Amino acid sequence: MGSVTEVAVTACMGAVVAYAAFGDGRLRKNLAIIRKYRPVHFLTNIPIIASVITAAMLLNKYVPFMDKNPLLWILSFFFDGDGTGGANLIFSGLQWKWYALIFLPVLTLALPYLAEIEERSFREGTRNWKHGIVRSIRFGLEHLIMMISIGTAIALIIGGLWFTYQYFKGGCERSTTYHAAYNTMLVTLAFAAVILS
Repeated sequence: MGSVTEVAVTACMGAVVAYAAFGDGRLRKNLAIIRKYRPVHFLTNIPIIASVITAAMLLNKYVPFMDKNPLLWILSFFFDGDGTGGANLIFSGLQWKWYALIFLPVLTLALPYLAEIEERSFREGTRNWKHGIVRSIRFGLEHLIMMISIGTAIALIIGGLWFTYQYFKGGCERSTTYHAAYNTMLVTLAFAAVILS
């Protein structure tokens, strides 16, 4: 099945995602955001996702230490490992196909709420592009807590800038819709990978 740590992390992430999807009347709110999705939200996210993935791959492969996560590197002094950052912590447990087939649809329902939290934290109140760039850098780097690599966190700044652009065009409601659609596309790719594996 997996190590005790893997099972514990997977259980914690599963509980957080289930709460984000269904807790406190969130399902109704999440579905309201999902109903706002239009083809433009997905089509315009394609080059952004491609840019983020490409930047992450290049940074992780060719720039020293970019494939590391500082938190994992520190832990490697106490446990086996080399500090290499992996996939986003929220995707823990996807190696168990039965779990993935249940978890990923629930995650899809939770994405609007999770995107809204990030948009309120990183975009709301952004005054200008200088402020937006600083907040987008913070957006990328704060994802290190999810155990991704430094290179991937830096690549996420591209997404942060894209969501900032959407915020300037239509506030948090617009940036949340684009952000949730972006994340939905990534989850759809993960779901396809699970099905095809």
